[in-house]
Amino acid sequence: NALDSASLDLGEQTTLNVSLAWRYDIDASLGLETELFYRAWDLGRSSDQVLTQDGVPVGTLFEPGSETAIGGFTVRLVKQF
Repeated sequence: NALDSASLDLGEQTTLNVSLAWRYDIDASLGLETELFYRAWDLGRSSDQVLTQDGVPVGTLFEPGSETAIGGFTVRLVKQF
């Protein structure tokens, strides 16, 4: 495009990934797995950057902050060949 390239620094970044897993072997080739998990991340807001076209300012650009947390429980049936 006609805009100059811009790079954004997201600032502070924090992540967390915790899980507790359990496996039960039904027989030599079949197993049951369960997992309780929690994942979270927090990405900071970037500072404002001037958006330019051929060196001429045409706007302001920033990446907003983002916080996400996901928790869950999974059950898998595992078959080994």
